[in-house]
This record gives sequence, structure tokens and C-alpha cells, in this order.
Amino acid sequence: RDVTAHFPDDYHIRDVAGKDAVFHVEGKTIRRRTLPAVDAEFLKRFNVDSESALRGRIRDEIRQSKERAEKDRLKDEAAKWLLDKTSVDLPESIVEQETGLMVRSIIRRSVGQGVSREQLQEQRDDILHAARASSMDRVKLSYILSRIAEEEHVTVSPAEVDERIAATAPSQGMTPEKFRAELEKNHRIEALESDIRADKTMDFILEHARTKN
Repeated sequence: RDVTAHFPDDYHIRDVAGKDAVFHVEGKTIRRRTLPAVDAEFLKRFNVDSESALRGRIRDEIRQSKERAEKDRLKDEAAKWLLDKTSVDLPESIVEQETGLMVRSIIRRSVGQGVSREQLQEQRDDILHAARASSMDRVKLSYILSRIAEEEHVTVSPAEVDERIAATAPSQGMTPEKFRAELEKNHRIEALESDIRADKTMDFILEHARTKN
């Protein structure tokens, strides 16, 4: 079977950006998905006692997912507006540090998607250019949000740090205690507090924003 995939216009490998690719796929195995019966044993796995309760939970999760997606979209729009309307002199050392982190992230993601080392080397300049542009935006936005946080007295409590650590630890394969220890060992607690403060500041901006239809 031939499978067509479209690469977005802003794809970091410029040679394929905005183009269609055809992958020739040969299936070795065919599996059929069989839905389980919605019985008492099935409902017990989700800690509900009826199918209607399960449907209600799923409905709530879908609604919450859509609300999060809409909030993320509004945050992206607010961030773009702040970047467009604000001029900031950025410390070159901070931009370089962020660029290095982003380049390594792009390389890890590309290798995971099957991009060869040779292709990455060929696209080195494009990757570096894209990473630097993105890093400048990230650093600039962090300075803008930090200044707004100061003006509006946005603070982060120890309880909020504990909550973020507890929420993030499972995705890192650690207990909250071990994850905190890792953060402290690498002097990353302050960076985590800054991330939380930036998130709260963006929430403040959205809460007080005047939108146009």
C-alpha cells in the first residue's frame, strides 16, 4: 500500500517542507481490534458502576480536552501579539544557550522519526537557523512575561511547586520525591518556578485580555 504524507511548510528540513511524500508500506501482520463487553468487570476498571457514568466521564474528558486546546490556541495568539508589539535587547549568551538546547531537541526528534545523520548534517544550517529564531522568541517572551509578572505581583507558592512536581514526575518515570531530588541536584528548581510563574502570568493576560471578533 502507498501512504501519502504532507510535510508542513515550516518543517525544519527545508528540502521536504511543504511537499508530499509517498511511503511504500508492506504489511507483515494484520490485527483486528475487538471491543470488550461493557460489563461489571469492565466498569470496575474505571471505578464506575454504570455505563452512563462511564459515558459521562468520557464526555467530561473530551470537553476538558477541547477547553485545553482552545486555551493553548489563545495563549499562542497572545504570545505572538506580545512578541510583535515588544522590543527587547536579548543577552546573546542566553540566546546561544537556548539555541543549543533546541538544536539537540530537534536532532533527537528527527532521529526518532528516521532521519539519518547524513541528512541532518546536510540540513545543519537550516536546523541552526530555525533553532535560533525559535530560541530568540522563547527568550524574548520569557523576559516579557517576567516583567509583566513583576508589575502585576504574580508569585509562585511552595505548594504550587509541589503540585507541578507531583504532576510531572510520572512522565519522567520517577516518584515526586526522586524528581524533586533530581531538580535540586541539577539546580532546576528555580527554572521550574519560573515556568510556573510564566504560565500564571499568561493565564492573567488571557483573563484580562480584550478580544476582537
